[in-house]
Amino acid sequence: MQGMSERQYAANVGLSRGAIQNARTAERLVLYPDGTPYSRALVH
Repeated sequence: MQGMSERQYAANVGLSRGAIQNARTAERLVLYPDGTPYSRALVH
């Protein structure tokens, strides 16, 4: 795994895991090829 888990990412950016899942569905997250969020890229 290259990036953080959804739970770790949510805690890191101060959002709920549900918000992270919604952002993933809406393609607002930068993801590694394995599907984990890239922690240094925030797309608003």
